[in-house]
Amino acid sequence: MLPLSIFDAVFWDWDGTIVDTFPVITQAVNAARNAYNLKPLTLEEVQNIIGKQGRLDFAQMFGVQEASNAEKEYYKAIQKLSVQEIKLKEGRKELLDKLKQTNTPMAVVSNKRGDLLRAEVEALGLNTYFGVCIGAGDVEEDKPNKVPFEKAAKTLNVSLDKVCYVGDAPVDHLAAVNAGMKTVLLLAGETHSGNDLNDILTFGRVVKFKELSYLLNIE
Repeated sequence: MLPLSIFDAVFWDWDGTIVDTFPVITQAVNAARNAYNLKPLTLEEVQNIIGKQGRLDFAQMFGVQEASNAEKEYYKAIQKLSVQEIKLKEGRKELLDKLKQTNTPMAVVSNKRGDLLRAEVEALGLNTYFGVCIGAGDVEEDKPNKVPFEKAAKTLNVSLDKVCYVGDAPVDHLAAVNAGMKTVLLLAGETHSGNDLNDILTFGRVVKFKELSYLLNIE
């Protein structure tokens, strides 16, 4: 198979894009909320918070004074749950295999805490697919800042203007713009409906994940 003719590398968002971790994240959020006798949030409410901001906002969910301790409770719960219950989304392994066969460099850039991100990648046996996995706290700024993408590009020795970033939320597109990359948004509805994303000018949008193969020219 020939190398990609459009992009020199593909960078990926993680939650909602490659893996379905929202049920696990919601369980951990509600374990923390239970510790403070707060009403549990629904899966949809948690998805909405992450989709808008690219991360969990503990001040929004628990109040400013309790945010720090609540975050500790959350991470205590998520560390027990994530590697046991994380699930790869349909079609992801097949496309990663195709990209690997073309020797296309790949990275994950996420706002999930870096140690958790890499633990999940390892639990799914995906270490060999990604040259680097950068999460929250690994560099001085997180997405939508360009810093983590610059770190990933330097590690893989690629230019950001030749990179495609695949995500599922407006914050992913904003991050790509800030870093000078092209964006593909998945209109799968995990964090936003297709209508929410239709007005964002991206390199491409896909309704069904299998369409991404055509868009990346690897069919």
